[in-house]
Order: sequence, then structure tokens, then C-alpha cells
Amino acid sequence: MTFWLCVLDVASASRPGVVARLTGVFAERGISLSEVVAVESHGRPTVVLAFAATAHLCDHLARRLARSPDVRAVRMVPADGRSAWEMIGPRGGPSTHGGGWGG
Repeated sequence: MTFWLCVLDVASASRPGVVARLTGVFAERGISLSEVVAVESHGRPTVVLAFAATAHLCDHLARRLARSPDVRAVRMVPADGRSAWEMIGPRGGPSTHGGGWGG
């Protein structure tokens, strides 16, 4: 089992129900989230979710989330000891240390 960070560019994280629908995808598979961060990053709403799963399940979750009308882009990143907050830099911008948006 690997710890992952799921970085989602979403249409709007402030609309009622968006974050609930996204986290519901994980709940449907019995996956607990250790962190949930929803912020606006560079003018676009971003949700970062931390969880543990196999690579196969992580791929399935990415495909399932990509089909959501709330999601513009999905990126799954091995956590490698990073927290969800480390994927978000100062004032909501991408992190410039430990990986960030550069992949």
C-alpha cells in the first residue's frame, strides 16, 4: 500500500456539494482520507486529498474522478512523506519545494 496525494483542478470548490461528491468517490471504495485541502491556487480552485491505496486502485480512482463534471484535471502523486498542504505553496500557489506542480 502506498500513500498518495490526489491533486484536482476543479470547476469550483466553493459550490455546495462539490467536495462531498469528490470525497464520495473514495468512500465508495472504502478509502479513508487522511487530509482534505480545498483552496484557490493561481485563480483556479484546487482540491488535494491524501490517502493510502494500491497503484491499481489509485489508477481506478484517477479515471473515475476524471469523469466527474466537477473535475478539470486529475494528478496522482506518491506522497513521499509530503502532506496535502505541501502541494499548495504560499498564498495558495503551487509548492516550489518537494515536487509541487512540476511533476
